[in-house]
Amino acid sequence: MPFSFHNPFYYNVGVRFFITLIFLIYMIIMQKKRWEIITVLRDHFLYIIGISLMFTASIVAYHNAFFMLEDKNIVTALSKLSIPMILIIGNIFLKEKITLPKIVGCGIIVAGGLINFLV
Repeated sequence: MPFSFHNPFYYNVGVRFFITLIFLIYMIIMQKKRWEIITVLRDHFLYIIGISLMFTASIVAYHNAFFMLEDKNIVTALSKLSIPMILIIGNIFLKEKITLPKIVGCGIIVAGGLINFLV
């Protein structure tokens, strides 16, 4: 059994590591788009640092919540509720349109979390 199933903190660290690795490979392969990505990272450096710190805090909070509760399904079901919140925040701040496929996909994810909680 992989070590990630024993500790969600290390699972999250591993996921972030591979996301970063995939991003770096993408930067190496896509030479034409490389400069556009670098300028965005340079121009919005403080925002990226702020988001990274908030994301790190959320990983630590999730890790602590996961180990404090006896019923781990509660944390899993609650984490699925972040998807509708992302849609709402994206609509309010980024003026992203909420389309029917997004609503259906969000509903399926939330329903899966609730089914996981009930089973």
